Amino acid sequence: MQNPINATTVENEEEEQPCPTCHMVANPDSQFWICCDECNTWYHDVCEGLTSMVTSDTYICLSCRKKHVQAPGVVSPQM
Repeated sequence: MQNPINATTVENEEEEQPCPTCHMVANPDSQFWICCDECNTWYHDVCEGLTSMVTSDTYICLSCRKKHVQAPGVVSPQM
């Protein structure tokens, strides 16, 4: 998992990328940024609904998690 970084670190980056959820680089309600290990996109903690630092080795964003949720009635192929 890529370590969360604070807004100050992001502001010092050469190319500032906004959070894809709120479309802002700086969010006054945000405490830290977190990177999705699947899509490699950075999000504000509050935009992902996080209330504290993530302690697991990997983090999968809401968008990627939604991609993995099957629609009702869809059956997975058996391997």
